Amino acid sequence: MVLLLMANSPTLAQSVNGPLYADCGTSVVYYGSAPGIPNPTFSWNIAYSSGGGTSSLGPTIAVNLPNARGLATIRLTVSWEELVTTVIPNPSGMGTTTITRREPRSSSVTYYTQIGFIPSVPSILSGSGVVCGNNSTGTYSTNSVPGATTFTWEVSPPYRIVHPITGALVSTYTGTQTSVNVRFPGSGSVSNGYIRVKANSGGNCPASSGYRTRKVEFGPQTGSMTGPSTMALTTVGRFTVSGSGLSNYSWSTPSGLSPLSGTTTNSMVAEGLSATSGYVTATYRTCGVTRSSSRYVR
Repeated sequence: MVLLLMANSPTLAQSVNGPLYADCGTSVVYYGSAPGIPNPTFSWNIAYSSGGGTSSLGPTIAVNLPNARGLATIRLTVSWEELVTTVIPNPSGMGTTTITRREPRSSSVTYYTQIGFIPSVPSILSGSGVVCGNNSTGTYSTNSVPGATTFTWEVSPPYRIVHPITGALVSTYTGTQTSVNVRFPGSGSVSNGYIRVKANSGGNCPASSGYRTRKVEFGPQTGSMTGPSTMALTTVGRFTVSGSGLSNYSWSTPSGLSPLSGTTTNSMVAEGLSATSGYVTATYRTCGVTRSSSRYVR
């Protein structure tokens, strides 16, 4: 029987310390550590997704990142010698022979650095989604985004952004502000529109996120109505009108259809008392005017 003994076998805990994100074309340093490993040798290999790379020996490596957005893959290999003792029984059966030697060992760890930061899409765009016009101004806000240095705001015409510095009315604006004021026109032949914002990173290879968009319903709105198209005797049905900024509801029904509840809300319940046909109509206020929506029932 041969007995193999490994003395001073270390617990592997090698690691890389360096930036997770870095700007294009900048210089960065990576530090390697291997606590508990005797007399380690550090070997570095760095590859860039945009092409090329570098390698070096030593506990640290300083590199100049490429002028292109991408990913740096940093691979650190730690090598050392481990003392191995082999105990061999003598052929005579009397005693043993001990042989001690050093055997090479190595272990690797991989680390990544994002070169050039692409910010995420803003998660919030708050502000009114219903605007009645009358040359009003509304405030719209977004959240701060890690890595973003500016935000670009855009509105659909004829909406306009109030420039935070000059006060001029513009359709797009880029700056550090996470909120802007938007001027809306007076009531008239203006359709629904939008307000949107994206985040921008700075540095040597700036990038932009996608847009976060908020739809704006402009001026008086006409709601849409849902409900049954037929109402038999003694049946009960619910009619609902949906829309933004609607209020002050009232309902009318054809003869033979009797309201049961909800006559001052956007959802009315009615019962069929006799054969009937005609329109169920909801009347409501929107942006200071009266409008109505109907559904034919037979």
